[in-house]
Amino acid sequence: MNLAARWLAALIALPVLGLPFLLADLACRLVVRPFLSRRAYCWVAYLLTEHVLRVVFPLFFRLRLEVDGALPPELENKPFILVCNHTSPVDIALVTHVLGLRHPTFVCRPGLDRGVPFISYSLRHFNGLVLAPRDRDANLPRLRALGESVQQTGGGAVIFPEGRKTPSSYRKLRPFLRDGVGALLAGAPEALVIPIAITGAEHFFVQPGQPPRFNARIQVHILPAVSRDLGDEAVIDHCEQSIYQVVSVHSPESTDPALEPVRPLA
Repeated sequence: MNLAARWLAALIALPVLGLPFLLADLACRLVVRPFLSRRAYCWVAYLLTEHVLRVVFPLFFRLRLEVDGALPPELENKPFILVCNHTSPVDIALVTHVLGLRHPTFVCRPGLDRGVPFISYSLRHFNGLVLAPRDRDANLPRLRALGESVQQTGGGAVIFPEGRKTPSSYRKLRPFLRDGVGALLAGAPEALVIPIAITGAEHFFVQPGQPPRFNARIQVHILPAVSRDLGDEAVIDHCEQSIYQVVSVHSPESTDPALEPVRPLA
């Protein structure tokens, strides 16, 4: 019965959710990219994000969204890298919600740049680095180049270092793919590094191909920036362990005993 109600809610919500994305996709193709600035795109992306997270999901699925913590004020004038666990299809939207009109480059899996209105076009032309499938030798230089761009322009980047989620690992916090994070950090030695832990989304999107559940609570935990004086390897350790600790408290079923921190946080 509950599943039937979720499918009914999803069908009713679909036009309310999808039509703005189709219109935004057309606007970006015909107006924003040819004639307007990146700032105009940031507004479009932010308004769409708020429409999804503050209107559609709460109205149709009674989702509660909470942000724990705040971004450091120096983020306004310094390059930054956000390191975030990957829990659901709306992780990019959740990070966009936290950042507001600061719109970084998202490191994305192959395939996301095709077939999704507005999102795919945005990743190709505005704010995405889409990695090559299973091509480490090609991806690491591109990640380092992204870090260098962040360093030079004072911009930002977001990486989900667990990599692509699969149905079998949808709810699990997986080990970080350290080479990719290391390449990004190496290109931006002065960037602020901020871990982000998302919890509760695994109760909203339980399994790919099924509608969201009712009455879920998603929390976005903004953790303290990590000192770059520790060295890049220690920074990665700190991000992984601090995210793990938050997830183990708020979503213990999403942790894996193999990921227990092996050293104290610096």
